Amino acid sequence: MDSALSLCGESCPSGYYPSISTYQASCGGTSSNWLTRCEVVKGSSLSVCGASCPSGYFASINTYDTSCGGAFANSRTRCQVITGAPFSTCGESCPSGYYPSSNLYNDSCAGAFANRQTRCQVVTGSSLRVCGTSCPSGYYPSSNAYNYSCGGAFADRRSQCQVVTGSNLTTCGTSCPSGYSASGSGYRAACGDAFGNTATTCRRL
Repeated sequence: MDSALSLCGESCPSGYYPSISTYQASCGGTSSNWLTRCEVVKGSSLSVCGASCPSGYFASINTYDTSCGGAFANSRTRCQVITGAPFSTCGESCPSGYYPSSNLYNDSCAGAFANRQTRCQVVTGSSLRVCGTSCPSGYYPSSNAYNYSCGGAFADRRSQCQVVTGSNLTTCGTSCPSGYSASGSGYRAACGDAFGNTATTCRRL
């Protein structure tokens, strides 16, 4: 799989990414008159039509580019290979295995990313400071507070997430982690209004 392909339509086969898309009358019918050039996914940096990067890459820049055509809303994304953390990706989410630690305005993340850039950290350790109200799998929220650096995408909220361990734990909200059952709930100011200032005591089943 070393050669580029030119295909009617707006998508590329697995292992390829769209680099150019132009109007082509001969690609009518179900292909919406678009001819897309598909390049092999390889290397540390890709210039991709649209706002989606291949698996293992993150979006570092998004710009307007007419060579990507209406099929991709004239949007081009620079995709960088993930080699470690932290890294900053355009948009409001991190790849699997990473969590968002901040989300701020960045005009290099235009178009589909609405000028938002998220800082991604690797999920590891006993305690994480995660933007939003959701913790990664295997963690639970022990507190939640206002934090401007998490931006509107996360309602300016940041959670302290603890690794799930022990026979008893107290989590913000009313839901216990898998393998635990609730033994009681009550007021906890540290959980903030995102969780209704409520915390639940959970016991291992």
